[in-house]
Amino acid sequence: MTRATYRFRAHTMQPDPAGEDTLYAMECKTGGCEERSPSSEDPSAGGVWAVEHFKANQDHTGYREIITRAYRFWPGDWQ
Repeated sequence: MTRATYRFRAHTMQPDPAGEDTLYAMECKTGGCEERSPSSEDPSAGGVWAVEHFKANQDHTGYREIITRAYRFWPGDWQ
């Protein structure tokens, strides 16, 4: 009979500094409207799009911000 020994390692999830750039976008939450701003590295660009979208659609009052950021698990101590 063989015996196995297992060791576990703690990991921490943090933003990946070598990952792709953080991207920001806004999307309209009004039912039936699937419009969304282009993704941008500028966090304020989605807000500009939302203002223009609202001006053109006065009944579209709800918006959602979408942030895309790369994360990575970093190995920690063995347990």
